[in-house]
Amino acid sequence: MKSFQDAITITHNLDIHYIWIDSICINQEDMKEWESECLKMGSVYGNASLVIAASLAANSHYGIYGQRQLHQIRLEWLQQKIDGQVREVIDHTVWYKDEPSWQVYNDSGLPLFMRAWAFQERLLARRIVHFTPREIVWECRSASYCECGTMNRLSLEEHQHWKSKSFKARYAQVTEWGSDVDRHELWGAIIDQFQSKGITKSSDRLPALMTIARQVDKSGIMGRYLAGMWEPSLPETLMWWCDVESATSRHKQSVTHRRVHSSHIPSWSWLSIEGPLHTWGRNFDSLVGILQIDYQLAGGDPYGPCQKATILVRGYVVPVHLHQEPTEAGAQRYKISIESEEQNAILIPDTNPFELQPHELESAALLALVFNIHEIANCMILRQAESTPSKFRRVGIAELAIRPLRRPATGPVHLSEELAADAQTEDGQAISIKKFAGGQEMERSPLGKQSDPSKTAEFNIWTEMLTAETGS
Repeated sequence: MKSFQDAITITHNLDIHYIWIDSICINQEDMKEWESECLKMGSVYGNASLVIAASLAANSHYGIYGQRQLHQIRLEWLQQKIDGQVREVIDHTVWYKDEPSWQVYNDSGLPLFMRAWAFQERLLARRIVHFTPREIVWECRSASYCECGTMNRLSLEEHQHWKSKSFKARYAQVTEWGSDVDRHELWGAIIDQFQSKGITKSSDRLPALMTIARQVDKSGIMGRYLAGMWEPSLPETLMWWCDVESATSRHKQSVTHRRVHSSHIPSWSWLSIEGPLHTWGRNFDSLVGILQIDYQLAGGDPYGPCQKATILVRGYVVPVHLHQEPTEAGAQRYKISIESEEQNAILIPDTNPFELQPHELESAALLALVFNIHEIANCMILRQAESTPSKFRRVGIAELAIRPLRRPATGPVHLSEELAADAQTEDGQAISIKKFAGGQEMERSPLGKQSDPSKTAEFNIWTEMLTAETGS
């Protein structure tokens, strides 16, 4: 395999006597060995003298070196003719931005940049050298350098703020010295980058992020880890949304976002979706309250795969219906109706194409869980499970025209045995909902009408909700 041969040659020329190649050193067919070695990835890449990145190679047969595109020119000056070579100006901003701008750089031919495992390896490495189609790029934990010198000047600027450094250098500084705010900001950037990467096995999504999560959560500053999310930042960070528009315009593909079904990742986690997305952040007042979290690990690593992920929340829900609207090719738009009143609301499905087929829309039982209300209500759209009517799962988010509500008085919540029984999960991802009035009546219904106590269970519900999403 040419890439391996080239890597061995480079290692020999550097007078380094050992080389580690994952596909050779780990038996890919032995799941127990792979799981054991996966836990060591952080120390392997973090302690290596140098990581060699064949960034331009589509596979191990391609090789590390590529043919550079140079153009022959002849300059005439003072009756002298000078022959030379020139190349196109290289855009280096991709190495500094938080957004998934690696995708833009990938258009120049860097297949390795589109792999989730390679993303973790880049951040964990103390030193890494990238062999790209146009130049060699060097990165370490404090600076970045390139052959043309552009990145060299940026790295050598005095008193440079860490936010203007390369993404890798900023990652190293924040994980070592960053505050809680810095780490949450970095985690949002990591999500953006990670979601623009591909991975062969969906079950590897949590392991491929495991060591990064451990380093960001230095000394437990981020709180308990929940399948790509952090407990102290709930419920606000549950309001992530898929960037279907940019993914469609960039890839020109009909399928840009798909749901992960082969692993125990809950539908309320962004990790359950493969495709570019954005997170809401923590700076808004939420009408949703987290009452209980049941998170069970599949192994002993708190940042590794989970076996079950259950959250119990309390919030305001509204029954809704979706109607597909004919649009131009590649786009999906839906109208939302509440109590037979149709709205030109904005719906952002979690998947593209939408996991709800057109023939399912009329019969699908959907609820909108209201997160906050200003001029409009930001809601999570939940679908009722067919096998168990009391269970729902997330399918997207929406903006609805719902008037401001008066929150009911707070007080202790008593969970019934019936609700506890609902926590026993079945096959698939679901959300279990138990409605109750609890003696508390809202001042107005979602459409601004006076509340009717007899209809409280339909349109004026302060609910207990259990996201029973991943059971065995």
